[in-house]
Amino acid sequence: MERHYMRIGELWNARSELYVHQFHSPPEEVFQESHGWPYHKSLEDLQASAEMCDLCKLILVQADHLIAEFEGLNKSNLIRQNSPSFDLWLTKRRHGGDGFWVFTSGTPRLINRHVTFFLVAAVGICVAEG
Repeated sequence: MERHYMRIGELWNARSELYVHQFHSPPEEVFQESHGWPYHKSLEDLQASAEMCDLCKLILVQADHLIAEFEGLNKSNLIRQNSPSFDLWLTKRRHGGDGFWVFTSGTPRLINRHVTFFLVAAVGICVAEG
């Protein structure tokens, strides 16, 4: 089964803080439900999985950092209209390489015909030769 990956190269970084990395799709892009591999449907699902899965636990730590920083930015009115929905998806890394990125869409999903995404975590994989 072929999956459509989010075309990260076509997204532009709208905002970058320490943990909040907000991306928008080009205006002409139509939102597709299939923008990677479904990972978890909600933050609660990720939290439940993190009890037994070390990878989920690592990603949950990054999600917690994103939430904390986002709340601070929201209080200062630096970010409005969108917040991470935590419908989590896995997609290829932007410039290739082994590993993946974990993204969530923003709510509401369409603003001025742009689709907003937030980077939740980046996972790189490396193995020693031999």
